[in-house]
Amino acid sequence: MTGFYSALPFAFVIAGQIFFAWLGDKTGRRALVCGATLFMTGVFCYLAAIAPDADLAAWAIAISAGFWGGATPTIFAISMQIIPREIAATGFGLLAGFSNIVGSTAPYIMDGTQAESPAHLINPTSNLFRVQWLFTFIHLARVRCAMRTMAGLDH
Repeated sequence: MTGFYSALPFAFVIAGQIFFAWLGDKTGRRALVCGATLFMTGVFCYLAAIAPDADLAAWAIAISAGFWGGATPTIFAISMQIIPREIAATGFGLLAGFSNIVGSTAPYIMDGTQAESPAHLINPTSNLFRVQWLFTFIHLARVRCAMRTMAGLDH
């Protein structure tokens, strides 16, 4: 069963990418689809962490991966509306670069904010929750400023 469970997240990512890309295009609500898929990714990651056995955890991880895959095409579609065409390659490079920088801090944040209960992940008064939102807003602000500067909108 190990081989099946190790392949399952990849299959769900592909299915999620196809389905949620279609849903975003069909409804025209790409931001809503993106937000919902990212939220559900977190929900199923949390469920995997508290799963009573390895089989349920594997399925929760696979479903989480499917939702994560669903966010990818909508993020790119939304980015195409934001990033000026003249600097698309640079814009996506900055987007990916800042995303990797912010994402690489997660292990350090998680290591420094261990708590007795996994509830600290979604508690608005916890330091982890505040740091996650701070990094999110810093990331978005940097990408937006970089895009405006490269497009010649800020002098």
